Amino acid sequence: MIDYTTLKHQADGTPTWDAFLGIILKVAVERQDWQSSELIQRTLEEANLPQSMLQMRYPQKSHDLVMRNRVSFALSDLAISGLLDRPKRGLYLPTRRGQELSKEYGINITRTLIHNEPAYKKYKQEKSNQK
Repeated sequence: MIDYTTLKHQADGTPTWDAFLGIILKVAVERQDWQSSELIQRTLEEANLPQSMLQMRYPQKSHDLVMRNRVSFALSDLAISGLLDRPKRGLYLPTRRGQELSKEYGINITRTLIHNEPAYKKYKQEKSNQK
C-alpha cells in the first residue's frame, strides 16, 4: 500500500486527481481487465486513504464522492493517453504502453508524462479541430 501523504496534494491535504495516475496503472497491470467500479475501488484501497477522505463529498453535489471523482478523472486521462484501453463502457484493460510506463515509473507517473503521449496529443488536436 501507498502512504497517501507522499502523494501530490491540494492545500487541504487531499490527493489531486493526477496523484492517482501511477496508482491506477500499478493496480491495472495486476489483471487483464477491470470493471471501472472495481478499478476505482482497488485504486482507493491501494492509496490507503483515511475514511474521512473516502467519505468526503462535494458541497454542491452531495452525492458525488470527491476521491472517487478524482480517480475517475485520472482514469479518463489514462484512457485518452492510450495507457488504458476502454473497449466498451465501464471496462478497462492495461495497454502494452501502460504496462511499460508503470514498470518504468512506478507510481510516479505525472500529468505531463501522460499528456506527452502521442494518443493524448492526437486527441487534443482532434478536439481543437472540432471548434
